[in-house]
Amino acid sequence: MAERYQGGHRPFDWADNVYDLLLHGPLPDGGSAEAFRVGHRFGGGSRHPTVRWYTVAVVELPRTLPTASLDTTTDPADARPPAAGGRLIWTEGGHGPLFAGLRGYAEDPDAGTALFTPEVLARTRALAMDWRLEGRTATGVVPGGSSPRAMLSMVDHLAWFTTRV
Repeated sequence: MAERYQGGHRPFDWADNVYDLLLHGPLPDGGSAEAFRVGHRFGGGSRHPTVRWYTVAVVELPRTLPTASLDTTTDPADARPPAAGGRLIWTEGGHGPLFAGLRGYAEDPDAGTALFTPEVLARTRALAMDWRLEGRTATGVVPGGSSPRAMLSMVDHLAWFTTRV
């Protein structure tokens, strides 16, 4: 992936949002990917604001994906069995200890079964990434400003596990 914007030339900054290090490029299957860091300024006035950084990876694929997501959770309710009709939500209470600290959603239960495997859960945890699939797009977000190598790992993970559905 090539580097598009870095350092002083950031044409998409506005108000309290800062963009940094946009990487982009094609994928072998005909899709494309971008990874970038975005920061949100708050507190400290205009001279010394705090910036909370996130790293985002987006993979655009030539096929439609099922709607699904996986994110971290600290909600104690997720450790309890789900309420009736909660078959679209995947939690520790409904699907066992592999989901400890994670909450998955899949509009199609078969897609959930294909996506929420022990290997996908472990790799998602290792990256500390929340992700969402919708339409032709897979998006992942990690708190903090990741290195370019970590950004590419996010893209690799999204491209890898979307081949399962």
